[in-house]
Amino acid sequence: MITTKKVIIPRKSDEVASTAVKDLWGSVYPGAWIKLLDFALLITFLLLVLTGQKVFYFHLIFVILTLGAFYWQFHAFLPRATIYVTLTTAVLLGFVLIDVIEAEELVEIPMLVSILLLVFVIAQQRGKAEDALRKVNEELEQRVAARTADLLLEVKERRHTEQTLRESEECYRHLVELSFETIFIHTDDDLLYVNPSGMKLLGVTNASQLTGKSLLDFVHPDYSDIVRARLGQIKHETKGAPLAEGWFVRPDGASVDVEMVTIPIIYHGQLAMQTVARDIRPRKQAEQARMTERVAIARDLHDSLGQSLGYLHLKLDEIADNSFVQKKADLHKDLVRMRDVANEAYEQIRGMLAALMPANTIPLAKVLRDQAKVISRQSHFRLQVVNHGEESSLLPILQQQLLWLCREALMNIVKHANAQQVKIELWWTTEHLIITITDDGCGFDTNAPRPTTSFGLRIMQERAAQLAGILSIQSGTGQGTVVTLHIPLAVSAN
Repeated sequence: MITTKKVIIPRKSDEVASTAVKDLWGSVYPGAWIKLLDFALLITFLLLVLTGQKVFYFHLIFVILTLGAFYWQFHAFLPRATIYVTLTTAVLLGFVLIDVIEAEELVEIPMLVSILLLVFVIAQQRGKAEDALRKVNEELEQRVAARTADLLLEVKERRHTEQTLRESEECYRHLVELSFETIFIHTDDDLLYVNPSGMKLLGVTNASQLTGKSLLDFVHPDYSDIVRARLGQIKHETKGAPLAEGWFVRPDGASVDVEMVTIPIIYHGQLAMQTVARDIRPRKQAEQARMTERVAIARDLHDSLGQSLGYLHLKLDEIADNSFVQKKADLHKDLVRMRDVANEAYEQIRGMLAALMPANTIPLAKVLRDQAKVISRQSHFRLQVVNHGEESSLLPILQQQLLWLCREALMNIVKHANAQQVKIELWWTTEHLIITITDDGCGFDTNAPRPTTSFGLRIMQERAAQLAGILSIQSGTGQGTVVTLHIPLAVSAN
């Protein structure tokens, strides 16, 4: 709520009304007031000369001069005072000589002149002080007016800010209430708010069944220590906790698989936490169904195509080792190649089985060495596989994608490079895997336009992008080629 202070600006009429009447008259009719004083002096002087009340009109002249001291400037006051004091003194001196008045009356003239001068000085000082005060008042009025304008603008801006804040809060409230995600607002001990999706997740019809209780009351015992530690970390470090999985327990005892994230917020002026939870039971069910389907496909491949290729491989091996066939050089050579192709196809099927059935995953370096043996025999170049660092266990599908990427790179070398030496290096770290495939072949210009029918490099780049990796190729005509694949090990392939 905004409180505004009422500012009263003094009006000119109030200031004028509070001053003496002479200021009002002098400010409105200064010329008339001066003329009136001059007329009064002249009349009084004539009365002094013509009437018998010499002493009275003598004093009255000094009174008028004293009054004029408050209005005349120095250049106007001095000649008037000089003239009338001189004339009055001369007249009184004449009346003393003819015994009309007593000589003692002349004694007052120096004293009255001194008083008149003192009054004039006081009046001038007062005038200057009033001018200074008037300027200060005007400056103060300007400052008050400017400050009032600033206050009005500030009030307007604050009202606009409050309106914007109310609209933002209203939008946030609607967003929270209509969100498909579960949203809890809570402190360490109490649930302060639960949105409708949260009530649905926990199987209640009224938020009062949840508010006032601790969030930990609805966390599965197996995860309560983890959640408590996360909440304590958020409270002390005032930053959000990363996404994590857990179980909620509904009031009816049923468990709900969720993933949740918590951040610190200000709720109704106090520090609180907001936890957003998502029901991942459908995802878990889909993953289980997908795994079941993969196992079924793997079983079918093993029982059909895998066994057929295995039988073909054994028969070709048997025929190739036959002494009669060995005497036929061309036939033996063709049979050996057929055997190698059948063996390669069989290894591909085994790789697919390993991807579909995680328990059968073979180390990546071993699979690459097996592929290297087959491909090097077909292409007549020497292929070396080198492992650097401690090899990590890969997700089966990720490993299969990497094998396809490496195979595509090797097949490009077979088709285009005319290489003699090929080297595959695997650089393992805790967070990344870097694969380099280097050949000493003819190389190519990486900036030259590629044929529209060339799909190998594009497919490799697409596979790398699916793995959140980076594929780079360095080559030059006659300089060989280096293919580098940078893959984060945290990637999750679907």
